[in-house]
Amino acid sequence: MKNKLTFIGHASLKIVSETGVVIYIDPAFTGGDYSEKADIILITHHHGDHDKLGLVTETSGCVVLDNTDMLKNGVYQEKTVKGVSIKAVPAYNTNHKPDRSVGYILFLGDVSLYVSGDTSKTKEMSELRNLNLDYVIMPIDGVYNMGPQEAEECVELIKPRVFIPVHNDPRSMNDGKEYDTGFDKLQDNKVLILHHGETIEL
Repeated sequence: MKNKLTFIGHASLKIVSETGVVIYIDPAFTGGDYSEKADIILITHHHGDHDKLGLVTETSGCVVLDNTDMLKNGVYQEKTVKGVSIKAVPAYNTNHKPDRSVGYILFLGDVSLYVSGDTSKTKEMSELRNLNLDYVIMPIDGVYNMGPQEAEECVELIKPRVFIPVHNDPRSMNDGKEYDTGFDKLQDNKVLILHHGETIEL
């Protein structure tokens, strides 16, 4: 079995590891499928479009981590949960305070994944290049976060194998529809655009 990633919608993701661990990140998009019980839930920050925990059914041993768990006294935390290595990293912009938001880097066997959370380009992103990340998932809405051009600047800094843009249109949280806003402005050949509910192998 391989690691699998499902883009639920907006900024909500599901990952099923090669060992069968079910991880939800920022569950909030109400039009998605949350039928698999969660072993791990990760919340980047507590805005209404990122933290609807009630959508997810938890296993008896489910571990829920948020920014308050993973950023303590200014120190970003690292934890290993059910065989998954989870590292918190900075996430911030004018709409998201640095002490209330985090991004996550996950190591799933040989696969590495960076979910930036709501952020703009940060000075710390250049340090991520040394991790040789496989996947980077970042917002491109240009309203509450960076737009497509700035996101591609981040990709150039980090140099992942694949860039998956999300959070591309805030309207989707209100009406559940899928919009292609901003996708046409992405030029990087590493871009992989996923549709709501689409699953890929990592």
